[in-house]
Amino acid sequence: MHFYCQLRISFFFTVTIDLKGEQNELKENRQSLLAAKHNLTKLNNELSSENENLRRDHHSLTVQFNKLTQSHGALQSNITQMNAENQELKTQNKNLETQKQDLMTQNEKLETKNKDLETQKQDLTTQNEKLETKNKDLETQNQKLETQKKNLTETIQDMKTKLDEMNVSRAQWSIDANCPLNYQSMFRTSITKNNNITQ
Repeated sequence: MHFYCQLRISFFFTVTIDLKGEQNELKENRQSLLAAKHNLTKLNNELSSENENLRRDHHSLTVQFNKLTQSHGALQSNITQMNAENQELKTQNKNLETQKQDLMTQNEKLETKNKDLETQKQDLTTQNEKLETKNKDLETQNQKLETQKKNLTETIQDMKTKLDEMNVSRAQWSIDANCPLNYQSMFRTSITKNNNITQ
């Protein structure tokens, strides 16, 4: 009986001790859970705030994305238009290159023609110089011939005058030799009139 009582007391104290230990452990666990709850509440608030910030950022990024999408569409349209313009410019440049080649060919031909014309010009200049020299020689000859003509004209005139004088003298001699004195004055007057008419 005594042993049984001791056993019950021992068990009671053991159970009591165990319950106190569990109670203390529960208190510690409760404090730990309260601290964890506080930390989780704080973390939840932070996450809620961050989530709100992310929502605002998401809205802002959505607006920016829509603007960028519109800008992208406009840029794509511009690129398409610029590609078309570039293609047109390439075609125009190709045509201009062809025209340039044609003009270069024409210029080469014109340069050849100009060289030929320059040669012809030099030849004509030489010929003109020769002709000018000939003209000067001909002018000199003409002047000499003109002088000769003048001299011959004067000589012929002198010869005509002398011939007329000789004819008058012969006529007078014939009259004097063959006609009576009363006819001589009539023939002199006639001869003088004829000479005046001839002159």
